Amino acid sequence: MKKLLCISLTLILFSCNSAQKPIEISLKKISQGNLYGNGQEQIDEQQMVITSQEDWINLKKKIISTGNSSNDLPNLSIDFKERILIVLFDKQQTTGGHSIEIVESEQTPDKIIFKYRKSHPEGMATSVMTQPYYLASIIKTNREIIFEEIK
Repeated sequence: MKKLLCISLTLILFSCNSAQKPIEISLKKISQGNLYGNGQEQIDEQQMVITSQEDWINLKKKIISTGNSSNDLPNLSIDFKERILIVLFDKQQTTGGHSIEIVESEQTPDKIIFKYRKSHPEGMATSVMTQPYYLASIIKTNREIIFEEIK
């Protein structure tokens, strides 16, 4: 009887998996494209979280300052009471065909991790100054947001 009890307890203790698996987060892609302002927007390579209308307006002004973005961002409105923006900017490129995007996301009880990838053209590409960007929104959160590049 003791052996059976010991074996049962051992099986129960070692078969329990207490490690929490990450939960994928719902990411709503809003825009993806390139800036064509030859750097006049003065936006550095970066990953950012925008949590207020004021910050969004300031960034939007920079993006549309040259009138050379590949998408129609001026009409984009975000409800910052409900959502926040996740924004990625790659560095300026001397050719077309580059992109940046979030390819994976997961959340734990204390943080959200966004994994992103930069794509580059293979072979010949148009000779034009571009700066790839990616814009998405998620439900408002107080968790720490972390960005990781997948190479």
